[in-house]
Amino acid sequence: MLLSRMPMTANIYDAIACFGCVLCAFAASKLIAALFNVLPAKWLCDYNEQPGAELYGKRLFFRPHGIVMALVLTAAFIGLYYQYGCGFYFFACCFAAIILLLISIADYRYSIIPDQFTLVLLLTTAAVTGYDLLSKQHLFSSNWLSPLYGAAAGAGLMLTLGLLGKLLYKKEGIGFGDVKLFGAIGILTGFPQILIVFLLTIFLAFLHIIYLLLRKRISKEVYLPLGPYLCLGLLLFLAFNRQINGFFSWYMSLLSF
Repeated sequence: MLLSRMPMTANIYDAIACFGCVLCAFAASKLIAALFNVLPAKWLCDYNEQPGAELYGKRLFFRPHGIVMALVLTAAFIGLYYQYGCGFYFFACCFAAIILLLISIADYRYSIIPDQFTLVLLLTTAAVTGYDLLSKQHLFSSNWLSPLYGAAAGAGLMLTLGLLGKLLYKKEGIGFGDVKLFGAIGILTGFPQILIVFLLTIFLAFLHIIYLLLRKRISKEVYLPLGPYLCLGLLLFLAFNRQINGFFSWYMSLLSF
């Protein structure tokens, strides 16, 4: 009788946890909108620019921006809960998801990734990596050098893409904000997992471009910031960490034959 009740108890616990994720997602979206509206206008400008008039008004509204953010965070929180349970990894990754959403909004709307957001993300990823290594759970990094290699590889990839873009198109395609962002991401994922996040980023960008082409909403003059794809790629990696690593391990084993 006891054994038959245990799955039901687990299902009830999961349902309560998922409901809590929904409530927290909507509360977080309200907080993000309020925070984004009171950010110093200078944060949303490049170093050599002065804030324009559009930065001094209300930047985000709960309808429709907050609802979209709430849906994104709900999916992220629930995915993270089922991946890590209700512990340190879950809460740290949920906090990282909020920072990633702030970065995505800033880059999408104003083509800027504020250093303040990147610094908070860096501190968060360093805390998760430190906990991961000290607790010897090794969900992300297998040793202390892996985060350093991940940061170097992430920043190096963005620098390389930026240089190639400048050589081919004679203009800057990737800003230094993307370089710093992917370096911070690499500290969390480690190496070679940062390459998986890079592949996810390219795949997401490709899908979005195909969608825009089908809708005939893209042209040579359209600028697509890379930050939102990097952030979403990391979110997918975090929410499906075991599944993605398992798939790539299986795929690499096939290539070894």
